[in-house]
Amino acid sequence: MPKGWLSISILFWLWNFLVPVHGQVTPQDAAIASDRHESQYQLIELTPQERRYLEANPVITVALADTNPPRAFLDGQGNLQGINVDILALIEERLGVKIELLPSDWKSALESVRHREVDAIMNASKNKSRESFLDFTSVYIATPQAIIARGDEQKIKDLSALCGRTVAVVASTSRERFLKESFPCIKRVSVSSNPDIINAIITGQADAGFANYDQIVQNLRSMLVSNLNVIYSKYLPPIGFGRIGVRKDKPELTSILNKAVVSLRQIEINAITQKWVGVNFSPFELTVEEFNWIRENPIVNFTGDPNWLPYEAFDPDGQYIGMVADHLALIEETTGLTFNALPVKTWTESLQLAMGGEVSVISGDAADAILNKSFRPVDPYSRNPIVIVMDHQVSFVSDLDEISDKRIAIIKDYGYTADIYRLYPDIDFIEVENIQEGLLGVSQGRLDAMLVTMALASYHMAEMGLHNLSIVGKTPIVMNLTLFVDKDLPLLHSLIAKALHAIEPPIKQGIYHKWIRSQYVEKVDYTITVIVAFSLLTIIGLIIYSNSNLQREVRRRLEFEKKLTDAQKSLTEAQRIAQMGSWVHDVKTGELHWSDEVYRIFELDAGHFSPTYNAFLNAIHPQDRERVQLAYEDSLVNKTPYKITHRLLMNDGRIKYVDERCNTTYDDEGGPLISTGTVHDVTLQKEQEQKILLQAHYDDLTKLPNRILLTDRLNQAMLHSKRHNTQIAIGFLDLDGFKQVNDRYGHVVGDRLLDVLAQRMQTALRDEDTIARIGGDEFVILIPNLDEISSCTSLLNRLLHTTSQLIDLDEVTVQVSSSIGVTFFPQKEESIEAEQLIRQADQAMYQAKLSGKNCFHLFDMERDDQVRSDYENIQSVIKGIDNSEFNLHYQPKVNMHSGQVVGLEALLQWNNPQLGILSPKKFLPAVEKHHVMIQLGELVLEMALNQLVELRESGIELPISINISALQFEQDNFVQDLADKIRSRGLDFEMLELEILESSALQDVKQTSLVISECRRLGIRIAIDDFGTGYSSLQYLKHLPTNQLKIDQGFVRDMHDDPEDLAILDGIIGLAKAFNREVLAEGVETVDHGILLLQFGCQLGQGYAIARPMPVGELSGWLESWICPAEWRAQQPLNQEFRQVLYAVTEHRAWVKELEAFVRSRLKYPPALDEGQCNFGKWLNLEAKKQFSNHPKLFSIDKIHREIHEFAGYLIDLCSKGRNETAIDNLKQLHILRDRLASGLMELIDANPSQAGSDARDMADL
Repeated sequence: MPKGWLSISILFWLWNFLVPVHGQVTPQDAAIASDRHESQYQLIELTPQERRYLEANPVITVALADTNPPRAFLDGQGNLQGINVDILALIEERLGVKIELLPSDWKSALESVRHREVDAIMNASKNKSRESFLDFTSVYIATPQAIIARGDEQKIKDLSALCGRTVAVVASTSRERFLKESFPCIKRVSVSSNPDIINAIITGQADAGFANYDQIVQNLRSMLVSNLNVIYSKYLPPIGFGRIGVRKDKPELTSILNKAVVSLRQIEINAITQKWVGVNFSPFELTVEEFNWIRENPIVNFTGDPNWLPYEAFDPDGQYIGMVADHLALIEETTGLTFNALPVKTWTESLQLAMGGEVSVISGDAADAILNKSFRPVDPYSRNPIVIVMDHQVSFVSDLDEISDKRIAIIKDYGYTADIYRLYPDIDFIEVENIQEGLLGVSQGRLDAMLVTMALASYHMAEMGLHNLSIVGKTPIVMNLTLFVDKDLPLLHSLIAKALHAIEPPIKQGIYHKWIRSQYVEKVDYTITVIVAFSLLTIIGLIIYSNSNLQREVRRRLEFEKKLTDAQKSLTEAQRIAQMGSWVHDVKTGELHWSDEVYRIFELDAGHFSPTYNAFLNAIHPQDRERVQLAYEDSLVNKTPYKITHRLLMNDGRIKYVDERCNTTYDDEGGPLISTGTVHDVTLQKEQEQKILLQAHYDDLTKLPNRILLTDRLNQAMLHSKRHNTQIAIGFLDLDGFKQVNDRYGHVVGDRLLDVLAQRMQTALRDEDTIARIGGDEFVILIPNLDEISSCTSLLNRLLHTTSQLIDLDEVTVQVSSSIGVTFFPQKEESIEAEQLIRQADQAMYQAKLSGKNCFHLFDMERDDQVRSDYENIQSVIKGIDNSEFNLHYQPKVNMHSGQVVGLEALLQWNNPQLGILSPKKFLPAVEKHHVMIQLGELVLEMALNQLVELRESGIELPISINISALQFEQDNFVQDLADKIRSRGLDFEMLELEILESSALQDVKQTSLVISECRRLGIRIAIDDFGTGYSSLQYLKHLPTNQLKIDQGFVRDMHDDPEDLAILDGIIGLAKAFNREVLAEGVETVDHGILLLQFGCQLGQGYAIARPMPVGELSGWLESWICPAEWRAQQPLNQEFRQVLYAVTEHRAWVKELEAFVRSRLKYPPALDEGQCNFGKWLNLEAKKQFSNHPKLFSIDKIHREIHEFAGYLIDLCSKGRNETAIDNLKQLHILRDRLASGLMELIDANPSQAGSDARDMADL
């Protein structure tokens, strides 16, 4: 072939290829071009450094928890399944590398990445501790939340409906914090796990629950609970966010995996979550602050251009329509916001509303200078090229400069107008008011061309019928359509930006094609083609040279076609993972097209099977065929979506379940054209549902009824009981010793034991009775139709006998017993429910346990509440002993007059993991009569003696006193064991003092006396603790050879204001003197306490005024810093006459205290108002005037006393007039007078020091 002809052939080939690319500009092309940055399958572009990393590390190791269904778990065959596994499969395909999954429990998975044993960890959420060793990718899945409620709760749609009600939530989670911060009106019940949430709702402890949607659904399935609703709503915030955590030493891998995560399309994520959970997860991360903003601001005022279709407009009815309106509807759907569009007539009105602050959001061009002043644009969601519109006979225009001499119109004041002037400064544009004016000008020949966006041109040429116009080219200028948000509303800006970003490109394109219905293809000027065809070969080179940009377009199209091919592959893979195929049915021709996944679901070979509608019907189960056909035909007739679940009959007789859905398009006459649909294989889901339905009422292991069926039968029995006046017994049976069997022989033997016992117990019952297993080794027995309560006694004994027999389980022979709690119906409380009866029986069972097990106990409401509480406390103390939660603190005992430290008291403290530090008063009363008290006492004794050795080695020689319980004191070998413990440590017996409660000592005075005598012979000191609180008598005190009496702190604390306490304290000190016993006061909390005690002759004390209890390690420091108050050193015991002055002070303080209580409305009546009738007044007028007749201070004391009573009358008068607040304000003056009186009285004592201290010599011995 001649060389010239070859060139001409090449020219024709190039022309025919290139003309369609540049000579046809359609709305579809523009839509694809405008969204090419969001193509259906975003290719992952790696940096050279990242590519080198993958070449060097072709296998990525990822740890993930395999005990977290449906996120990740091992199926029955040991295969790893779940949402995270499918996500990683997509990432593996994207990157073209091998991802090795390393399943374990969550703690082990986290530790493996912390210690750099693996590269990354799946499903990791950010927190400060993890950020120290992990970097994180973007969120690949936002965890939806759900409300769980009983089936009869129909009105609960969101959390606000639960205000004032009780909601169960797992403790210390983001959900609990969210409820606390965002819904303080909700009463929270903190539990340990999701199953606890379910149980709390079932048992009535909570009205609803709040948990992760996917996990709670799985929990309900595994627990076989079907009577609870899971409420999933877009109005619930996604609180947890799944990310991939990557080791900090692998930044390249973090970047690679992040790119892979970002490339995942929402349609792929939805396919996976639909497969495992049945719902689409949130497409974007919603923060708690954003969620709360939506709750507080559900309606957002909006406006736009009233005449800017296809972008936006208000129709004659004031309805907002257009492409922007469709985008707003999608934002409403994903966020729950509602946009209230304010109708306007002109764009100027829209701007006035925006500038006046009446709207929060307005639509417009991102380049609009006016809006950018007060509003902040989100990223543009639609990019619209500015195209050239001319007469349809004009050829393609590649550059605007080619027609620079023409009359070109532009719309004035549009955002992109400034860009046009900037790029083409040499062209004299003609400004028009609107697009209609410009297009008519071009159509009628007054103008040669118009610059406008592709969408505006296409829409208005069709609407105006301007068929003589065509789009002949485009400019590099793009109009960016966006939403402007008030700059003062950053959370709203964030919400809208996220929602727009989450809209899939196909949906955006669908909106575009909805409003741009016509295509405009410019005519090709074949004259040029002919000229070019016969031009010289050199012209070919010039054309190619001048059109080098055309070559770039060729490459762009090839690249685009490759992306489309890759997208199709990705979609096919997504369908395979989700087990969801797609199909297209031409209704008129009957042709049916299936995707590869549909063939797989139907188990048919695409090479040997041609899909037709009839062939499809033949594959359906015969019993479902007619139903499917009618449903599809009805959808075509009624123009409604087709949705059905039906069975497929496989060739080998197996049955599959599929979920089918489709939508149909119709022609202008309303006839159906094309149906496009999906087929989802839901066989596994259906089988699980059927299994759940079968197992919903029976226990898997024992085949006995479960709690659900038990509750139903119990409710029926209660109704029958009321109608026929019969009795029902409800027994709660718990096996004794089952845990020991389970721990020793394993769960397999334990399960076999439960199964055998279940059958035996069922045999022991009547046919009409029910025994149900409600968990572990717990059973409930329902015994209906009893004539009287005693009728069930023989049956209960039969159950006890049955459960206590030896059971041969082949390898081992085991024996257990049972404890049964029993309650009856009907009861006095008519409104009692089935669950309450079960709880009553449960409580009674605890009493049976306490009574020695292998017996039954009848429920008693008042007693069993206390018994159950005591039992729980006892078990908690036992656990605390086993876990070493107890320790000793020491409180010094001193001689308050000399300041000498005379000893230390060991005080027990419990560091309870749940309740914190507990003092003995918080837990000892519940266990003091239980044998665990002996174990606790032994623990205290061991710790005290060991620490006594430590103190001696550190140079501190102080005796330690410890409290001994009555149970421990009564042990036969108590003294001998104690002596052995002391000798084994090389300690002196005098270094230990035992404190016995007065009430304990008086239980068996004879025995107590013998033990005390033995201890004293060894040299061990004995003190009676809390003396004065029991039933002391001189006879008892005489026969108890103790060393010391300790005055209970209750008498010391109030002795300044309570004359009776002061009298008791005085009496105890007198008894101690009479029986030659030391006396020590507990509760010395102030310096004034010590002064009064010393004045009454008590020199030994302990309390907060001296020191608080402290660990043994702090004693040395305290001893070095201890300084006795100077006021104490100056005190001497007072004789009886001067003690009467102290009594008088206390009497007066008590009178003032009573008056204050009346003023504060705590007493109904005031104290005696006559100054001669109060106790102090009587003393003042009689005893004081005799004793201090010549003392000048007595007159001023009498005067102050009268002033106090006069002032009291004034306060009482204020109260009688309802002016209690004024009276309260004047109490300060009353206190000043009270203190003046007390000071005057003390001056009486100070004026007679020799007389006052005449008894000092006698009292000092105490």
